[in-house]
Amino acid sequence: RTAKVALRVERRVRSHGRWVWRRVTLRSLTATASGKSLTVRGTRGASLKKGSYRVIATIAGGGDVCTFKV
Repeated sequence: RTAKVALRVERRVRSHGRWVWRRVTLRSLTATASGKSLTVRGTRGASLKKGSYRVIATIAGGGDVCTFKV
């Protein structure tokens, strides 16, 4: 069984004296029950900068958030 998944990767940055989440990339893919592997790169194929990131996976209307550091 497959499902349509929208992945959004965001980076935590300082803007006007407060912390906000800025989008790094947005991908849409089809995943199976066993999962799907995806490598995320920064702009122009570079590695991600050091900092706090979060991944938001929206699966057919529902969503889940995972925060991590690079």
